[in-house]
Amino acid sequence: MAYALAADLGSYMNMRSTIDAAKATLVLQMVADAMDAEMGLDPEDWGVGTVTVGSDTFTGGLLSQSVTVVLDGPPQGSNLLVVPGHPVTAVTDVEVQDVLGTWTPLTYQTDYLWSTSGVLTRIRSRLGSAPMPGYFPGPPLQQISILPLTPIWPAVPQGVKVSLSRGYTAVPEMAKTVNLSVAARVYANPTGVVGETIGGYSVRYSPRADGGIGGISFDSLEAAWLARQAEKIVA
Repeated sequence: MAYALAADLGSYMNMRSTIDAAKATLVLQMVADAMDAEMGLDPEDWGVGTVTVGSDTFTGGLLSQSVTVVLDGPPQGSNLLVVPGHPVTAVTDVEVQDVLGTWTPLTYQTDYLWSTSGVLTRIRSRLGSAPMPGYFPGPPLQQISILPLTPIWPAVPQGVKVSLSRGYTAVPEMAKTVNLSVAARVYANPTGVVGETIGGYSVRYSPRADGGIGGISFDSLEAAWLARQAEKIVA
């Protein structure tokens, strides 16, 4: 069903009673797939989220889904890790592979915090005893308090496993608007014809920004909105 329904497209095009529902559904899905690609939401890597409203189900990369992802740790070492998704609505499980082949579960608010922007922050780590004198020049050991340390995510490939929910729980209005406006153009004029002469037949097509003709293309405002969404998403 994409980000809009065939009936929505019929209303948008003022042809609610005459629109071809099968064609409209196909065009809407094709446009939604193109939107997801523009935002970096490759269905093969990202999956497709869903939102159900009554008897209608909408699908698209921006919509709600629950997934488990295995991520590379920050190569330079960091207590911050960005998980793919926007917005992140829940993080249910985090495990790290500090030792290859051994997964260790972490505890929320004890070992890590998460934010809707998709940032996981490692917290809590303290030395159990003061360092040996040879490694810590300074005051006598009895005057050295336990030193706070900032833990880091394991800097190894596929070193962090995260189970999370991400995406919008309702169809964003602008996603619906872009889906409808582009689908209306494709439905009405799939080949992009802008001029035709009958006598001595000739035809003129409107070129896309990429030099092609017909098919799916986004105008400047639509492309700008898709670009803003892509900035929020780490794929």
